Amino acid sequence: MANFSAATQPVAWWFGQPIPNFMQALSDPSNGWITPGSPSQSRFLTQLVNGDNAMADAFNQEAPGLLKTWKDIATEWIQAGCPIPPSGKPESLAVSAVFAFAAKRQEKHFA
Repeated sequence: MANFSAATQPVAWWFGQPIPNFMQALSDPSNGWITPGSPSQSRFLTQLVNGDNAMADAFNQEAPGLLKTWKDIATEWIQAGCPIPPSGKPESLAVSAVFAFAAKRQEKHFA
């Protein structure tokens, strides 16, 4: 994987890149947004996700099929040191990035 520590591309450009590349760039401490292992020191959470803005509103939504919000998932990812999923199909990467930090909702089946 290439080194994305000097990420200078516009934010919109990153959304068209492979998910592991985006995650690596976002989690690089030199970018100043995330401090791996320390959610409370990560500006991504303290200024964007915990703010009074559209991004905070989006991250406070429950992730479909999970019992956690996107904020919970991001916080757990940062606390875990920002592990980067292996390369693969984009759809499988999105799932692996989320489900690594979120327990599946357990459905109750009644007879």
